[in-house]
Amino acid sequence: MLHVRSIKSGFTLPIITSNQLINVYSKRCLINEAQKLFDEMPQRNIYSWNTMISVHIKSRNIAKAKFIFDSAPVRDLVTYNIMLSGYVNVDGYERNALDLFVDLQSKRNEIGIDDFSVTSMAIAFIYAENR
Repeated sequence: MLHVRSIKSGFTLPIITSNQLINVYSKRCLINEAQKLFDEMPQRNIYSWNTMISVHIKSRNIAKAKFIFDSAPVRDLVTYNIMLSGYVNVDGYERNALDLFVDLQSKRNEIGIDDFSVTSMAIAFIYAENR
């Protein structure tokens, strides 16, 4: 992998390059490589955290996504929406979606709530009622 060669040569990738590589790895279903690169990044930004949460959501590893979500030093509306989307799209996580939405609502003055957040919750309620 490209990042392994760069690390072995003593070169540290810029954050934007690492983020894009994580994105490429995830699109090719190279989840372990994406996680390894994320773990080796000396610095991360909000995009780094959001991308890794999304990687694990897409691979249906909700527990790992939640672990990264909880570990993120800063969360924005995108972070919450990624996690909400993950909960809504996997059966049995409706309560988790509701709890996370309540948490988001408590931070609405700092983070805000958009149409995606509200739609995700509406979908979670529909699924929960139809069980």
